Amino acid sequence: MNITNIESIDFKAIPIKIYTTDFFIPTNEIENLKKICSYKNRSDDNVRLSKNMNVLKHKKLNNLNKLFKKVSDHYHKKVLGLKNNFVMTSSWSSLAKKGNCHHTHNHPNIIFSLIYYVTSNNGKLVVGNTKSSIQENLNFDYDINEYNIYNSSNWIIEPKKGNIVAILGDLTHRTLPHEGDQDRIIIGANYFLDGNIGLYKDRYSAFKIKTSSI
Repeated sequence: MNITNIESIDFKAIPIKIYTTDFFIPTNEIENLKKICSYKNRSDDNVRLSKNMNVLKHKKLNNLNKLFKKVSDHYHKKVLGLKNNFVMTSSWSSLAKKGNCHHTHNHPNIIFSLIYYVTSNNGKLVVGNTKSSIQENLNFDYDINEYNIYNSSNWIIEPKKGNIVAILGDLTHRTLPHEGDQDRIIIGANYFLDGNIGLYKDRYSAFKIKTSSI
């Protein structure tokens, strides 16, 4: 007796996407970027965060802002499969020096985030929640033969310079210690729904919102 076919239905997936782009911020413009961002130290870890929370509004980052628009449109239309309008509500940058790492966190009050890697190749991104898909229903330990989307509670991503990573806002993530001598710099943006929400044929579930965009 043989297995003649296996049909796979991956239900309730977590849509993490890594976009490879051909847009790079030249090395000689990194110092100007740092001035635009005006980084500050944080109390919870040693990664610096920009004081400017609308960095992509700066005219010198106009081309990057257009790239974010292109990626966000693809992510919510083609990946999430949604017709709704989405707008960028904030954009920021973080800077990590050698040995720095970013604490475990998520992004509340948003739908999804995009993270562009100005410089990288170090400081791996760890995404995931406390339980795997298996453990959400059956809370027990197990021995893993091969890591996959069902048995893994987190995943390690190694972004490269020019990559944009798209994640949902409630997805927990952190970085491993940055090992490079060059500062690790990212630019991120948050997105939320705008316009009509729900189905207007049902007067109890539909409403309209206006999201403040940058």
